[in-house]
Amino acid sequence: MRRRNFSIATTILGLFMVLALLAACAPAAPADSGAEQAAAESEAAAPADEGGPKYGGILKFGQAQASTVINPWGGRLHGATEWNILHQIYEGLLYWDSGYNNNPSLAESWEAVSDTEYIFNLRQGVLFHNGEEMTSEDVVYSFEHAMDESISAYAGWLSPVASVKAVDEYTVKVTLKEPYSPFLDVLGRPAVLVMPAGTFEKEPFEYIGTGPFKLQEFEPGVKTELVRNEDYWEEGVPYLDGISMSYLLDDAARAANLSSDAVDFIMMVPGASWESLTQQEYKLFTGDTGIFFMFTFNVGREPFNDPNVLKALQHLVDRQVMCDVYTAGRCNRFFAGDPQPPNSQYYTGIEYFKEPDIEKAKEYLAKSNYPDGFEVDLNFYGAASDEGQIAEILQISAAELGIKFNLLATDHAVWVEKVYKGEFTAAL
Repeated sequence: MRRRNFSIATTILGLFMVLALLAACAPAAPADSGAEQAAAESEAAAPADEGGPKYGGILKFGQAQASTVINPWGGRLHGATEWNILHQIYEGLLYWDSGYNNNPSLAESWEAVSDTEYIFNLRQGVLFHNGEEMTSEDVVYSFEHAMDESISAYAGWLSPVASVKAVDEYTVKVTLKEPYSPFLDVLGRPAVLVMPAGTFEKEPFEYIGTGPFKLQEFEPGVKTELVRNEDYWEEGVPYLDGISMSYLLDDAARAANLSSDAVDFIMMVPGASWESLTQQEYKLFTGDTGIFFMFTFNVGREPFNDPNVLKALQHLVDRQVMCDVYTAGRCNRFFAGDPQPPNSQYYTGIEYFKEPDIEKAKEYLAKSNYPDGFEVDLNFYGAASDEGQIAEILQISAAELGIKFNLLATDHAVWVEKVYKGEFTAAL
């Protein structure tokens, strides 16, 4: 594994806060459906308590993006697909709940001794998937690799850390170079996934964590199979025997797989499919979670090395229209200046770009080195996708300023390779 080059700066045109796009089969599915049959055939399936969750079964999960590599240190900053896999296998010292609050995970408690010193008390008796007990040595090792710029995309987040030391077998002390207010939140993300000491030196690399599921099979770009960790430290969980993840990049195909019971749960329900799926008695899970789209421009290349071009585009975009297209008119909020969702403690409520301002966009472009516009390629993934529709909205809007975006649809793996190596000019 190696670190992606993040030296090429980029700027974000817009992030859109929309309803969380997750859906699952409701229990009202037909009696002969695949989902019902799978549940009936699972001998392990039994109520945890009357009316409560049931044990057993394999959750078939349709992912919206393909994962070609799963890198615990974030060879590139993890997207949702990688997180969905890694968070089942690995854990950090802390974890975020739905309100972005830090909770105990592998550290059962912690204390800020001073503005620059933290003590973490580890859970005892936690086993890795290989049967070895987790100790402070493993935590120190994991920190050191997460802080290594040569392999970790999260090294920058951890750059204020001066040292990590094992006080004893179950106690870790972290000393910062200076006060760093987001430190606990960085651990809650988590930027440091804990693995056995010596993991990186072994060939081939083994995905061994302490999480509720073990990696059984990973076929890049095709599927991921996870099985229950029978020795998981938290009593009574996980409920599932396993999770089977398939990669369904085409929006229509993803919705069709859910309708036919080929999968039980999908990520990012296509806006065009919301109505039909809810009419079929599927349950739609929504929330103001901060899912976003990101127009990224390489400011190391022309024309985006001109600040006035970027300002013109900031004022050009109609975020409400894009958000409505993506959510089939169900957009309850979109980013207009503050990238944090309202339930985040960091939310400010600042909204600089609530409405598009075409005249101001023209004014900034007139000040730039490209007053008559320009032509540039815009890379996005998924030709038959909501991303394609959003790219078309930008293309149409930009034409009013004399800017021509050539839309280039690619598969997710190619998109990742281009964007995270800096081999692009504009991307969605």
